[in-house]
Amino acid sequence: MKDKVLVTIRNDQVLAGREAGEEALEVVMTGSCSMEGDTCIVRYTEDLVEEGDMTALNTVRIDGSSLQVSKTGDVEVDMYFEAGKRSLAVYTTPFGEMEMGISTTFLENSFSEDEICVRVGYALSINGTVTADCRMEMRVESIL
Repeated sequence: MKDKVLVTIRNDQVLAGREAGEEALEVVMTGSCSMEGDTCIVRYTEDLVEEGDMTALNTVRIDGSSLQVSKTGDVEVDMYFEAGKRSLAVYTTPFGEMEMGISTTFLENSFSEDEICVRVGYALSINGTVTADCRMEMRVESIL
């Protein structure tokens, strides 16, 4: 995997009374990728609003059995995903905080010389109330 990468993230949240795909969102950004032992570290900056007035630096750690996503900047959170496990995170924004519960149902990843693909499914709760079933796919591709 080359240092400079293209990061594509597709999120799909199935909210109560909605169909899968109705809330799907896909974003594409450039970033960097490095290895620390058996862990792949991907870093990229994400625009949180269209005008780019709010941003977050994302650090994603991918290993064989878990995924950790840390955001710093205008929003801050440390999210942890491992199949069959539940974790809690505090999502901090300029408007306040909320507690996120993440119950990971599956986590799959594949690594090749030029691409990493991670798929994760999880139930999301906000302040103790289950709000959505989520699916996220992240593709990290080397830029020539």
